[in-house]
Amino acid sequence: MRILVAIDRGPVSEEVAAAVAHLTTAADDIHLLTVVHPREVGETVPRTGGLTRAVPIRIPTGNGGLINGEMAVPISAEDGSQAVLRVKAAYTAYLHDLASRLLPNVESHVHVEVDEHPATAILRRVVELEAHGVALGTRDRGTVRRALLGSVAEEVMRNAPVPVLIVREGIAVPRAEAVEAATTA
Repeated sequence: MRILVAIDRGPVSEEVAAAVAHLTTAADDIHLLTVVHPREVGETVPRTGGLTRAVPIRIPTGNGGLINGEMAVPISAEDGSQAVLRVKAAYTAYLHDLASRLLPNVESHVHVEVDEHPATAILRRVVELEAHGVALGTRDRGTVRRALLGSVAEEVMRNAPVPVLIVREGIAVPRAEAVEAATTA
């Protein structure tokens, strides 16, 4: 069985992975996905003391002439594409760590996408992977906030072509190794 586990890097993320661990076997194929909003990806520019490059300029003189000169311009530590790679690498490492701790006996793959619409990215990945199910967490935001802001979990639940497991924030899911230890004692 192929399951997509959508991780939002919030407090319920580990609970979602722990819940999936109870439902899977070594034969299952787990895909962990996190969707990063483009606002989270920014170029880094040093505030002070960074590298600079000389840009030629022409400085006017008092008598109408021009003097050739140079102006120091800060060099970005990284451009936009490098920033995306940095963010993806950091979240990929996070997802691998999560998988190794909570899904140690299951083959898992990690995916990081940059998208303004997390629900759309999750649903697209469900179709691409031909997943048999999707699991994700939700935060209780109340009816008014959900109506104004929307809910990724609600949108995925309503539009997913496969079964959806939603783990609500505040639910502590026992870790698989703790359950195994309790049942063998």
